Amino acid sequence: MVKNQTIFKVYLNEILHIPSVFVSDEFRNTVLESDLKGFEFITVWDSEANM
Repeated sequence: MVKNQTIFKVYLNEILHIPSVFVSDEFRNTVLESDLKGFEFITVWDSEANM
């Protein structure tokens, strides 16, 4: 479960799949607002999208 987590990794069949690290919108927004360099964010899931 990743509820209330700002950064996490995904394990499939007990194997960590690198280099995928997933972050919350809160983490992403903090990075963008602080003008940190070297981050690339790709949307992989939108909890507010109509499915």
